[in-house]
Amino acid sequence: MKKLSEILKEQLLINKGILTPCSSQSLVLFDNVLDAGKVLQSPEIEKLVTCIYGGSALSLVQAENPEKLHDWFRDEQYKAVVQDRSMIYPIKTPFEELTLDTQGNLFAGPAHALLFIPDGATHNVLTITCRWNDGLFTNGNYVIGAIIDAEDFGRIVAQDQRI
Repeated sequence: MKKLSEILKEQLLINKGILTPCSSQSLVLFDNVLDAGKVLQSPEIEKLVTCIYGGSALSLVQAENPEKLHDWFRDEQYKAVVQDRSMIYPIKTPFEELTLDTQGNLFAGPAHALLFIPDGATHNVLTITCRWNDGLFTNGNYVIGAIIDAEDFGRIVAQDQRI
């Protein structure tokens, strides 16, 4: 796991033309909580993506099996948190400014971004989380979206038969 200072140093080298940025990033959204347009146009998300990947070339992707992909992101995030190899960033943009008007009352802000490198990936993954509560169970780090390097995404989907 890279420290924030290392990520910022890499960004400086990219800006000077010494390093080249990652090709592109894929945004995957789950459970109809986040508004894709609002996330793609968010200056805060763009700044995070630029700092982490060395540039922002973010595009929305649809998964063939979103439930299993959601489970994969959740499991990888959980492993990273338990093994203390993740960083968390509170997203300052109010939760309501990033969500769909139709999203239910199961999800509540604030939103957070968790940064980690999952098994099978070369680059960092950024999961977007919020609080989920169905009245019986609660999850404070429920994955509602993820940003992953496009090449890593393709490789992970191809390798994992569940997704």
